Amino acid sequence: MSTSLVRYKELSTRDRLLIDSAYEALDKAHCPYSKFPVGAAVCGIDGTMVTGVNVETAAYEVVHAEAHALSQAQLRGIRPIDRIAVVTSSTAQGVGDVYGPCGSCRQRILEFAQRDGHDIMILSTTVDRTWVLQAPISTLLPFSFGPAALQSRASSRAIGE
Repeated sequence: MSTSLVRYKELSTRDRLLIDSAYEALDKAHCPYSKFPVGAAVCGIDGTMVTGVNVETAAYEVVHAEAHALSQAQLRGIRPIDRIAVVTSSTAQGVGDVYGPCGSCRQRILEFAQRDGHDIMILSTTVDRTWVLQAPISTLLPFSFGPAALQSRASSRAIGE
């Protein structure tokens, strides 16, 4: 898998549906403090899709849209996860900018990818849906630390005992 910038209209029907689902969920985001709504949609390898949105509180606790969607996928037993779309309607940086997952969400996505041994493709769009950045989580979080590192450490401890 490689990173690429493609036109929305050139995507597969499944990828357009995934992005559209994330945009539909976006209307349900609760972000009265940041004013930065985010919607996410997860698609399993079998085509099953679930969505999530960001939810903020006055105590500065935030549930990120990607984490919400991943939790929904976990709850429904969707494995392995094939791709996740992340969208916003914010034009804080401009209509033509692509917003990807934050570092914390990249870590979550990576852990699901490592758990299932399947690199998850992330689809991030411009607000006007003209362009889509497709990037596997392995390229968005290089030299990562996740469950695989802990497992190899546990294995080497068991061997050295």
